[in-house]
Amino acid sequence: VLLRTGKIEESLDSLRNALALDPMNSDAALWLEMNQGQFRVALEYEASAKDQLRCSKKLLEYYLSSGVAAVFYVCETGGIERLIRQIDREVGKNFEPKIYTCSMNILLKEGSSIPFVDRDNARLLIQ
Repeated sequence: VLLRTGKIEESLDSLRNALALDPMNSDAALWLEMNQGQFRVALEYEASAKDQLRCSKKLLEYYLSSGVAAVFYVCETGGIERLIRQIDREVGKNFEPKIYTCSMNILLKEGSSIPFVDRDNARLLIQ
């Protein structure tokens, strides 16, 4: 709901103040309560393309972190989203997928559910 207002940076600032962030310095960290238990999820907002080496390092840190079950990247453009997924295919090839992306365009167009996609094009709908 906060993400759909078009004020994502203000929303992330509010989340940063309200929630304890993980040591990996994600934009926000959330606890999801599910039937299988409680899971920590990181939220990243990418407004511009980052250096490929820096992004690779960050993704590898997420894969090696047992404390983060999944990472949701909201990308300002489809190009940034494709770049993250490409890097994820290289960095995460020996791990089960835990990186999911969605472009801001898609996020703002969708109805009651937000589609996040992993490197294998598997969709995860957040309602």
